[in-house]
Order: sequence, then C-alpha cells, then structure tokens
Amino acid sequence: MEKMEPKYIILDFATTEVVRGSFGYDPYILYSFLKTSGANVELFEDVTPLKVHKQLLKSREESRLRVLSAFWSYQQEEANEWLLTEFPEAEFFGYRPLIKRDGVKEYVLDDTAIHIGIAHLHEYIEEFAYGLLSDCDLHTKSDDARRVVPLFSSYGCGCNCTFCPVPPNRKHALNRRVAVSLEEFRTMCQWAFRNDYNVHFCDEDFIGFFGEGLEKLNVLRQTNPRNNKIIFLTTVSSLKNLLNTLIHANIDPETYLREAGVHLIEVGLESPSLRAVMNKTGTMDDVMFIVKTLPKDMVFWLTMSLFPGENIQTLNDAGEWFDEHGFSINELGDRLSASTTGGLGQFFQLYHDSNGYLDAARGCIVLDGTPTRLSPSIIPMSLYNDCFTINEKAMAVRREEIKFWVERYNIGPDATTDFKDCRNTRTYCVAEFLAGVWNNPRVLRKRLMYILILARYRVFQAVQQ
Repeated sequence: MEKMEPKYIILDFATTEVVRGSFGYDPYILYSFLKTSGANVELFEDVTPLKVHKQLLKSREESRLRVLSAFWSYQQEEANEWLLTEFPEAEFFGYRPLIKRDGVKEYVLDDTAIHIGIAHLHEYIEEFAYGLLSDCDLHTKSDDARRVVPLFSSYGCGCNCTFCPVPPNRKHALNRRVAVSLEEFRTMCQWAFRNDYNVHFCDEDFIGFFGEGLEKLNVLRQTNPRNNKIIFLTTVSSLKNLLNTLIHANIDPETYLREAGVHLIEVGLESPSLRAVMNKTGTMDDVMFIVKTLPKDMVFWLTMSLFPGENIQTLNDAGEWFDEHGFSINELGDRLSASTTGGLGQFFQLYHDSNGYLDAARGCIVLDGTPTRLSPSIIPMSLYNDCFTINEKAMAVRREEIKFWVERYNIGPDATTDFKDCRNTRTYCVAEFLAGVWNNPRVLRKRLMYILILARYRVFQAVQQ
C-alpha cells in the first residue's frame, strides 16, 4: 500500500508582541519553502486555539497531519501548550532559545530552506491573509496608496551586537546570514514592480557586505521604472561603506538612491556611550558622515534608550546628545524603546526565573501574567535602583501630570485612573518608578523619561480599575 504524504499545517498563534527579527516571519518563509518543494501545506495566521480547534480536528480526520507551530513570541507559549495536548507530535520553529528552554520538539529551518523560502516568498504573497509587517509600511501610507509588500533579499545578520536577539537564533547555522542570488533578487523585484507594489525589504541588513548592496541597488534602478518606493533596514557601517563607494566613483549618493526608488533607509542611532556598550558596528563619525551626505527625509534614525547598564548619567548624556543634534522631545517621544543585553532570551530567563513576577527587589518592572507588548523589556537595574523606592512616592505622580501626557500622546483611556495599592501589577511598579524619577534631583530630563515610559510602553492601558 502506498504511503500517504502528510499534510503540513503551519500555525502562527496570535500575539501582540512586535516582530524583533526575521524569525518573526518564519511562518511565511516556511510556507514558501514547503509550497515550492511541492508539499501539501496550509497556513493559519494570527489564530487562537478556539478559532482553529475544529479545523485542525477535521483535517486530522481527512489526512495524515504534520503540525508545525511558530514559537517566536512569549505570548504563544500558552497556545502551544494547548496544541501539545491535542497534537503531542507537534513541532516548533521560530526563536530557538525559547524552543530549547521549553524542551519541545524543534523543526529546524536550515540555510537551504530559508534560502528557498525567501527567494520564492513573492510567489505566495497573495495567499496570505495578513502577512507580518512592522510599522515600516506606515511610512508610505500617508502619501501613497499603493500596497507595501514584505520581501527578503537576506535573512540573519553578520554582525554580533550584544543586545540583539538575531545572533542567538542563528548559532546553529553554518552562516549567520543567508542571501539570495542576484538573479533571484531581480525576479522578486520584477514581480513587485509589475504589480505596482511598494516594497519593504525586511532584511536585518539589506546592504550587506562586499558590494552586495551596490549590486542590488543597480537591479532596482533597472527594474523600477515607475519609481515604486523602497524601504530597507541597514547598519551604520554598511551604509557608510556604500556611500563612500559611490562618492569615490564620482556618483552623487542621493541621486543614485532616488533613482533606485529608495524612499527610506532605517538605521539605528544611539549616543556614543551606548554604542560602545552595545558593541555596534560603525562609529559616531560614521553617523555624522551619513547625516551630512543624505537628506534628512531619506534616513529614519531608530533612536533607542534604556539599555542594560545605563544609569542617570548616561541618560542625561544621551539627552544632551540628542538635543545637540536637533532631536526634539516631540520627535523622540514615539521613537524611544528599550531592550536587554541578551535580547529575547535574557528577558525570558529573567521572567521565567521569577515565576511570573519580577519584583522590586530584583530591580525590574513587575509583570502580571504573560509578558505583553506593554512591557517587553527590563529597566536597567542600575537606573532602577537609583530611582525606585517602595514608599508613598508612588502617590507623588499626580493625576493631573499623567493626564497631561495622556492627552498629549494619546496613551489610552485608563491612564488617568487614580493609582491603587496593586503591588503585584505592572501599574504599581511603573508608577513608583516614575515617581522615583520625578523626585530624583539627578535626573535632568524628567519629561523625556516620562515620555519614554508612558508613550512607548503605554503601560497605563493595563491599569486595573
């Protein structure tokens, strides 16, 4: 009797966490790989156990299933626990530190599978109900109604920045970065522009190394006659090297990039002290070279703060540096965020070791339940210890003061609620931390800190009435 080929079921359970690396797109890359390989595969995007339960049971009755579930976000853990009760043979892919920590069976996307998946992803874009995108596509929606599609010309990154979650996820790989061929890149570009799409290249570093970026930009110049908009992320050092190459060839960088359709280049920007701690590629001289070479509207600087090891002095230095280089508080308000030195893995370890709560003695924000987008990272212990005390200072965060920031930055309707003694909720601890900041005379840019905590985390949406 001929053995029946399995039907692959790919599950990507719903999460409110932001995509922190290309592994967040793995469900789509895996779908592309399996479809291209001729497999019978179905993808369930952004689903819950309740929504998918009956469909999975019906599929199991009709065919032999191989269930592959994404595990790149903490919030998917509970759904995956449910999945294992129904399908104990289920396999998991995504963020390897989470998979290894839970000891579940792993489905490995090796370099070959990733290469095939990203090279053919454009062929299946129309089959996706959602298709993950970061907020990058919003940059073109205000003045351009054309669809923005997420594509990859590479996956992973050759750098090894200390805070980044990407390197820990690629430790097993032969190459930390997988790139498509130039002809494969040309094919996906021709498809996008033939359909009149704008493109967000989701690579960790689109420009890459050894002239790769220049070759891809040449392809874009050849295949993009309607000047569809291109958005990509890169590193300071990669962009600086590209610009230098163009200048040495007597080519104006802005003109060259505009003719390729480049609408926006996203580059991380930190103060010099943070850059050194993070072991990021490129120098501050490189940053200033980029600022002087390209127009302001072409580069979107991803400004970040509250990295591990920071203290009041580094925050004050960073604020002074931002002021010096023309960044207003209004501009920074929605662009500051936080991270942990070990990326996702370190945060999860801290969360796990505390059995669900990170209390004040541990020097971190208290979490109730599963970590969410509202509190994905840890305030540095050095800063926390300096500002945070458990006492009546929590009530010093006046209702009127919070209401001012709520109205200004549209933080949420619950933010104006009076604080109550809810010691095991994130509300209580963040309130006290803010009070500690506000009452600490060493913090010179208190309102910047308020914007940082309130506007970015929107923690007061979680206030319990």
